[in-house]
Amino acid sequence: MNARSLRKFVLAFVCAAHFALAAQEPPPAPVDFDTHIKSGRQLFTQKKYAEALVEFRAAAELKPEHRLARLLAGLAAYWNRDPKSALAYWDTLLASVAKPSAEEWELTKDRVMALTELGQQEPANAAIARLHELRSAARLPEALAAKGFTREHFYTGNLRVGAWELFDEKGEIARAWEFPVADLKAKTEEPVKTYALELVPLDNGKPGYALFELAGENRKTLKRWPAKPPYAEVRELVLAALESRLPPEIAPPTPPEQITPIGPAKPKRQLTESEITRMQKGVKPEYSKDTSRLLQTVAHLAEVDFDLTKFTVLSVTDPAQAKAYHDEFSKRAPFADDDSSNLVKFYAQAGPKDIEVFYTGLPAILEGSKSELARFAILTAINTRGGAFPDEFLSDCLSSPDFMVRQTGAQLLGRAGNRKGLPALFRELHKADPPRTQLLAIALDDLLGPVLGDKPGEAAEDSAAWRKNAQSWWAKNASKLRFNKDGDPLWQVND
Repeated sequence: MNARSLRKFVLAFVCAAHFALAAQEPPPAPVDFDTHIKSGRQLFTQKKYAEALVEFRAAAELKPEHRLARLLAGLAAYWNRDPKSALAYWDTLLASVAKPSAEEWELTKDRVMALTELGQQEPANAAIARLHELRSAARLPEALAAKGFTREHFYTGNLRVGAWELFDEKGEIARAWEFPVADLKAKTEEPVKTYALELVPLDNGKPGYALFELAGENRKTLKRWPAKPPYAEVRELVLAALESRLPPEIAPPTPPEQITPIGPAKPKRQLTESEITRMQKGVKPEYSKDTSRLLQTVAHLAEVDFDLTKFTVLSVTDPAQAKAYHDEFSKRAPFADDDSSNLVKFYAQAGPKDIEVFYTGLPAILEGSKSELARFAILTAINTRGGAFPDEFLSDCLSSPDFMVRQTGAQLLGRAGNRKGLPALFRELHKADPPRTQLLAIALDDLLGPVLGDKPGEAAEDSAAWRKNAQSWWAKNASKLRFNKDGDPLWQVND
């Protein structure tokens, strides 16, 4: 009996035994939707993606119209190395969301990964083009705040390689692609090395590109090009390097004096007395590693002064000024962008109990802080993770001095079914200028669907007319709105 026949025999035997036992035992109690979702999340956190997919798929079958179930099923399928199934879930979701919207942005990023891994390059390029449109034309805040997106993940042996592409519409960033390499057998998934394609001066003095291998303090040049090479060529070279398939001397080593710096060097982080005090008050010895690093990251951000609303409005009205404002901020707070990104990542990786304890220690960390960037980073983390919504924290955000924090907090309260959310958004309309009106329109569309009509125009009179119409609709329908967590939209008029 060959291996395949043996597997079939064993499978048939196991199935027969299972059904024989099932005939003798009472049928199991049916599992409800929320239980499937909870179980799937726990399995996903443990990186048991196949088992998580079974749970999320069961949830999606119970409630086919539920967006979260399909989104999570797609993520589990993707990380289970089944991009075809992931794409099927995400394509169905994309057809049902408002456009443009934060949901379209997130789903389009996901689709880029699945399409690229399936080798469907033309659709992948179209999805990438849409990401750029959501930045340049729709000017979604989520899109404008993004530094780049993941093209795909590919694997060789025990290594997983991410392919990160940076947004650089103006050609001002030296680095085009990054390929962080993680060892899946290691205790952490911190990169063991990174490959990077960068703009460099060539020997003839003209600009060109070079692929570098970065490991610790070591930096090795693999190949140079006179013009930007195709993505597929760079990907294959990275894979060849990892699989030891490179020619012995594909490129001469770069002398230390000719190494091109990757932007300005960051100073070594020095904790302030205030940061140390916050950590001492908020981080307890009994807290888990995940809870502690979340609170420590918030403590860093609690020291940072950044006008989120000014930056977001400038991104819509004057991108050049927005860039200048952010550049000045980066010089003043060189670790803030990384801290914000890390907070979102750490929050997504933490378990439910870690998150619960995090909110216990958070008030001590934020005590006396005027940094709305810390609160907005937490809101971004909540939105990215999905699932449970911390009502107390979100409600506190409604009194923030920063418009973006108030608006995002209200939007997430609305998604959670909390009746504070929608009134807070409509109150913001009373004092909103045209850029803020456009941002509020996106949030209201997310919760109510297209009941308020087309998005407001940029002109002051068009914006004022849209706000007047929206307030009139609210006065008429506010008392008749009902929340349906499985509905689309979430809030609907119940006549």
